[in-house]
Amino acid sequence: MNKHKYRYLLIDADHTIYDFDRSQAEALERTFAAFEQSFRPEWHSIYTKYNLAAWDAHERGILTREEIRTVRFTQLAKEVGIELDAEAYHERYVENLSQIVHYLDTAEDTLHVLAQHFGLALITNGLPNVQRPRLARSSITPLFKAIVISGEIHRTKPDPDFFAHTVEALGGPAPDECLVIGDNLFADIGGGQQAGMHTCWFNPTGKPNQEPGVQPTYSVRTWMDIRQMLLD
Repeated sequence: MNKHKYRYLLIDADHTIYDFDRSQAEALERTFAAFEQSFRPEWHSIYTKYNLAAWDAHERGILTREEIRTVRFTQLAKEVGIELDAEAYHERYVENLSQIVHYLDTAEDTLHVLAQHFGLALITNGLPNVQRPRLARSSITPLFKAIVISGEIHRTKPDPDFFAHTVEALGGPAPDECLVIGDNLFADIGGGQQAGMHTCWFNPTGKPNQEPGVQPTYSVRTWMDIRQMLLD
């Protein structure tokens, strides 16, 4: 049974449902192979560093989506000392990433259970041309009553308008009937907090909260924790 007053769960995609690190690693290797460029394992962490920084800058209004397209590969190439066409690599990388679906442990099964008790919404700042093809390959897609992708509505978490759009897509529930679940303190937890919703920080590694003014209602490490918190 549903132990809480929540009727709807607004759930982030990458690093929350999907194992983005694993998918990214495969997409990068395929991309470099397509251009017949050698790829060293240690480059994964370098690309990840620049990718996370780029998306954080975008969510804080510093970097545009167009700038993200090339900045990550440009910075990677500069650091590792190679030459590449950043735009071409971006296009191939996005195509590869859109074809890869890996879930975090028990996420898929848990979502099927939660969908029997709550209305689910998928909320993501990801690129539509990555998310839509990947969702088409995902067993969980039919579980969601709303799928909100920032690039399609031209609003980015933590913008209150992003959450207002999601609430409208769900039929207008009150904020206290909604729980936001995500890994990003600034975008997911901070955004949900601004929208007057309770929040659940998905934090598998137990990292400290270093986001001033953001305080999640709950903090969990696994999808089993989420299930137990909401249902058991």
